[in-house]
Amino acid sequence: MASIQTSTASVSQLAAPVASGVMITDSVPSRKRHLQKGVSVSTHRTLSHKRSRINFSSTLYSRLVRSALDSLDKRDTSAIDQLTSQILLPPTSPDCLTTESLTTILTVLSQHVSRLDNRAVTPLIQALLKYDFLSHLSDTQFIKSYSTFLTVLVSGMPKWFSSISKILISSFTVKSEIELQPIHKTLKYVIQISPASFSTLPLILRRNFPNKNAPKEDIVHYMENILYLLTYCNDLRYTVWSLIVENIIKLDVELQNEIDDVDDEDLNAALENGSGDETDSDSNNNNDDEGNETNFPELANERLLPQSPNLSDKEDAGYDADYNEEEEVESELLHEEGDDEEYNLEIEGITDLSSKLDAVMQLIFKSTEKSFTEIGLEEGNGITLFNTLISIFRTFILPTHYTRCVQYLMFHMVQQQSDLTDSFLVMLLDVVFNSNEIASNRIKAMQYVCSFMARAKSLTRGQLLTVMKYLMSWCNEYVTEREKEVGTGKGGMERFAMLYCVLQGLMYIFCFRFRDLKKEDNDEEWELRLDKFFNKMIMSRFNPLKFCNETVVLIFARIVQKVDMCYCFSIIDKNKRERLNGIRDATANSESSLNRFERKQEFLDLEAYFPFDPLMLKDSKKIIHQNYIDWQDFDDSEDSE
Repeated sequence: MASIQTSTASVSQLAAPVASGVMITDSVPSRKRHLQKGVSVSTHRTLSHKRSRINFSSTLYSRLVRSALDSLDKRDTSAIDQLTSQILLPPTSPDCLTTESLTTILTVLSQHVSRLDNRAVTPLIQALLKYDFLSHLSDTQFIKSYSTFLTVLVSGMPKWFSSISKILISSFTVKSEIELQPIHKTLKYVIQISPASFSTLPLILRRNFPNKNAPKEDIVHYMENILYLLTYCNDLRYTVWSLIVENIIKLDVELQNEIDDVDDEDLNAALENGSGDETDSDSNNNNDDEGNETNFPELANERLLPQSPNLSDKEDAGYDADYNEEEEVESELLHEEGDDEEYNLEIEGITDLSSKLDAVMQLIFKSTEKSFTEIGLEEGNGITLFNTLISIFRTFILPTHYTRCVQYLMFHMVQQQSDLTDSFLVMLLDVVFNSNEIASNRIKAMQYVCSFMARAKSLTRGQLLTVMKYLMSWCNEYVTEREKEVGTGKGGMERFAMLYCVLQGLMYIFCFRFRDLKKEDNDEEWELRLDKFFNKMIMSRFNPLKFCNETVVLIFARIVQKVDMCYCFSIIDKNKRERLNGIRDATANSESSLNRFERKQEFLDLEAYFPFDPLMLKDSKKIIHQNYIDWQDFDDSEDSE
């Protein structure tokens, strides 16, 4: 009887909470408990009850998994298949597993990983890898068990490394590196224990990189996470950085394609809308119309090529006087509406692309900031990163046709320390004067040299004079050796494209830096005898004022006249007359002659690219502006020719 009484007392104690106003229901998490009175005592007993049920559930699933594994020894896969099916149930299913049950399953499987090397268990492992673990990042116990299972699985069966790495890396687009710390810890460990990781990871990283049409947040999160990956896997440094730069180039080129057919006012509005959410009113006020203030002047070029006499559309189609005018007007209106819709889509595309580019550029600026301090360079991390980026610049950025934004990564980084500036310029000059390089790369490198020297505020006077002296010396030797080839009829002036590119670069640099090129002890004399040099080049048979970019030539001519260095406009006027006469002769002679003249015009425009013209990304521009020289127009802007 005593034992019965004891048992009765225990039952009455379990029933007591109900009498106190707490309704106990099934322990399935989706059902609610309603608390009314006696909250403190009732809650304690309810939680105890819940823990009892969880412990019971854990014990049950522990036995179930062990039993299923034992059944495999008897070639009975039914229990494993049933467990796999239950794991694959969607979260909305009432029979889906709780994270507590999954934690138990993962723990048991981790303890018996050697028994998982069985074809019958493969579907179970795949089901666990497909499980949406990211939605349970706040459940530390579950995430710990899941991470342990993955690391033990790779340790015991390395063949699963690729699948597990794909799962972990695919999560990089979802959250930032701070939120994904458990994932990074797991990935770090599986990389360390897998000897084949470095041959597999580059392809996985590339395939998971969001494309240019992906949401901005996905692209930014992915870049954040692969940069964080380098903190524990620095051997992937080149792979990660080349992947980042390649994808920034894709965004850059796409943006360039989009803006070609857009009006300037609409472009400015689209770029303004594409900036980040955080704005600085002072910066906005200071940067109003900044694009107009900092651009090298775009002088109106005379269109000297005659227009072919094209027939109107009606004449081409065989014009009929009886055509329906109302139908034509209606058709034109519908066509205009379609054009407006397409145009608006282009504006939206520019806003989206510029927003993405701006965000990733800012991310790179901030993530590399500490590497290029004196401490970062002394520790070696900065030097290693710089060498990597220089190599990537030469391989990916330099050969790309007319990018507008990505090159500012190097522009900003190399100005953090004078030694980095030296290395950058030496690399570019090595390309410029390397006869083994293709001509387009040599010309592009020279464009980078002149644009950087014109715009880089941190460039020292010594660096400026050293590079200019080197370029001038090359030009002098070139003219001395090859001037006799001009006018021999053995080839066009395109043969001397490299000379024109270098001379144009020197003129461009002079336009920005002429105030710094006077001798310090005598402002009446020019450093490096620049006046003698330019007079010699201008009067040479190469006639650079004819073959260099017209805008650069005209601005240069205005400045050198103002500072009383030399007079160029007589030669410019003579070149214009010859050009007009050439057009008339070509038009009169034959169409083939005109085609040859047009090809010559293409050569004239070959070097009209300045990589460090003002950056169009609003927020990134604020970062680089501290080391950026704006164009300052000369006082004689109304000077007549």
